Amino acid sequence: MKVVYVPEAEQELSDAAVYLAESARSVELGERLLHEAAQCEQRIAERPNAWPMVGRRWRQCLVTTFPYKIIYRVEGDIVRVYAFAHVKRRPGYWNKRLAR
Repeated sequence: MKVVYVPEAEQELSDAAVYLAESARSVELGERLLHEAAQCEQRIAERPNAWPMVGRRWRQCLVTTFPYKIIYRVEGDIVRVYAFAHVKRRPGYWNKRLAR
């Protein structure tokens, strides 16, 4: 399956990588987050229905090593990512996106 991000989720992933790179003063940490997120995307693409449900139509996959999760929905042969969310910051802020 193809994994596609909505613009807001894509921006969240980018912002998180930049934040980690700048706050830790280590570009490698930001790159590692992007790598871990890509691995999570691959797991989702291979087995989209294997991850826990959030609500009735959405799922979440935790990113290994980092406190982030990918919130997505399977739409035919596409996995659409609605949020790249920190697990402890602003819980549920992305719910309004899921109404689309």
